Amino acid sequence: MQGTVTRYAQQSGFHRVITATQEANAAMRAVNRRLDFAVAYNHLRLELRPGHSLHLTDV
Repeated sequence: MQGTVTRYAQQSGFHRVITATQEANAAMRAVNRRLDFAVAYNHLRLELRPGHSLHLTDV
């Protein structure tokens, strides 16, 4: 699928394809590397759960 999207994008004149892959998904990260995808940025998601308090020392 990723290869199909990449080929379509190239043939259609797109200059960039952005994908999101979980760091733990080694197989998909390997596919992305084979297709010459580069890490543009890392995303960190933090959630504060109801009933929990956040303290600056926790960060």
